[in-house]
Amino acid sequence: MALAVAAAPVSLVANAQEVSQLEIRKSLDRVGQQARTRVEIYVPMDLQGLNFDDPIDKDLTRVTEFSDDQGRDLLKQHRKVQHSNIERGHAWLPALRFSGIADLRNDRDVKLVVTSSDAPSPAAIRLSLAADVVFNFTDEAERSSATIHQLPVPDGSGRSRLDASIGPVSVQYVGSAQLNETEWRRFAVTVPGVSILKVEVIGGDDAASLPFAFGDARAGEFVISDGREFVDVEITFAGHRKVTVPLDLDFAIGL
Repeated sequence: MALAVAAAPVSLVANAQEVSQLEIRKSLDRVGQQARTRVEIYVPMDLQGLNFDDPIDKDLTRVTEFSDDQGRDLLKQHRKVQHSNIERGHAWLPALRFSGIADLRNDRDVKLVVTSSDAPSPAAIRLSLAADVVFNFTDEAERSSATIHQLPVPDGSGRSRLDASIGPVSVQYVGSAQLNETEWRRFAVTVPGVSILKVEVIGGDDAASLPFAFGDARAGEFVISDGREFVDVEITFAGHRKVTVPLDLDFAIGL
């Protein structure tokens, strides 16, 4: 099912977007130091519904400009270095990433980090940065469900996986409790990019009979007290919406 990408409401595109930290490191071959420019950006926004497991859509988010006032394209150089790293078997480092909550006291606003594998020109005094950042939000009011048959239950403390219509479903052993001759085993179900609200074992699980010390099963978990190798489950998950927040910053290297 296709998801619409909405433009950010005015409250998300506040003029208070600003550079909160700037780090510039020039290349020094004699000590093996590579050039880097790292910009931390403070973005005011309401965090209600933000999917912290997958806050940014990496495929749709685009950095469109990262350059200095002398014409050096820091974004182009970053891509060049990353392609070289891929050829050598290293992981790709995206130019933009989510860095966490900016205002922990009030539980709002975010920090984004834009990085280039290059430094500005020696004569540069200003940098320009533009991007369209697509955030993933969940909407519990718009719930959907999917029935997964023959979901493998991992042995011991391992993990199992099954490709399903909603994506790759992973089952991770969480813990166990034993009382007399009965052992309760708890498992957590995850799907990348999916906010799971509830997992129900079709035919019923054994969460209701859990020993008190084991605690209640959490959202996305199920409990069984037998040695079955497969279960049929119904997964209830929240709806999604994507919100694009544009960045457009021009700032002095001295901040």
